Amino acid sequence: MHPLIKILCFVVFAAFVSAGVFEIIIAGLGLLLVVWVMTKTFPDETSFGMLRRMKIFFISISIIYIWFTPGELIIPILDELSPTYEGFILASLRISALCVLVLGVTTLLKLTPKDELICGLYYFSYPFSKLGLNREKLIARIILTLDISSSNAPRENNKIREKRSIPNYINSMVDRFVEKMVEAIDVNSPPKELIVVISAPPTYKEWFVFLSLISFFTAISQRFFL
Repeated sequence: MHPLIKILCFVVFAAFVSAGVFEIIIAGLGLLLVVWVMTKTFPDETSFGMLRRMKIFFISISIIYIWFTPGELIIPILDELSPTYEGFILASLRISALCVLVLGVTTLLKLTPKDELICGLYYFSYPFSKLGLNREKLIARIILTLDISSSNAPRENNKIREKRSIPNYINSMVDRFVEKMVEAIDVNSPPKELIVVISAPPTYKEWFVFLSLISFFTAISQRFFL
C-alpha cells in the first residue's frame, strides 16, 4: 500500500478513535487485530514500552476524570471527595482510546520503512508547502519526534541513570536532546541526511481503501449517535 494512504488511514483512524466512544474504540481495536493477523506484526516491546512511558499521563487522566466529573458517587460517605461512576467510565474510555492510538502508531511505524514514511509525509505535507512551509524541515521534525518517542533505552543505562543526582540527570537529558536536534535539523538549511525518494502517486484501488475506512467509521458513528 502507498505510504500516503497508510498515513491518511491512520489520521482517519486517530480522529475517530480519539472521540472516546466505546463502539468506535472497539472497532478500531478490531481493525488493528485484522492488520496484525494479516501482516504478522503483533505488538512488541516497543509498543508496550511506549505505553509504560505514558503511565503518569494515564494516572493524571484517571484523577481528573474520576474525581472531578459530576455524577453518581461511588462512596457516598465521602460526599464531595468521592469519585463518580461517570468519571470512572470517562477515564476508562479516554485511556483505552490512547492505548489504541499508541498501538496504531507503532503498527504504522512497523509496516512503513523510514524511506517510505518520508515519501508519504512528503505527499501529505504538500498543502503546507502552499502556505510557505519548508517540507523538508517539517518532515525532519516529525521523523525526529517518532524516533525519540519509539526508542527504548537499554536497561543498563536506566540503572546507571537512577544512581545519578537529579541535576546531572537533567543535564544529560538536555545534552542528548540537543545532540539529536543538531544531527537531524540544520537551522539554516534542510537536513543533509534527509533523502526523499518520491514514488508514484497512489492508485485508485488504494484510494478506495482510504474511502472505505472513512465509510466504516462514519457508519459506526451514525449508528451510535442515532
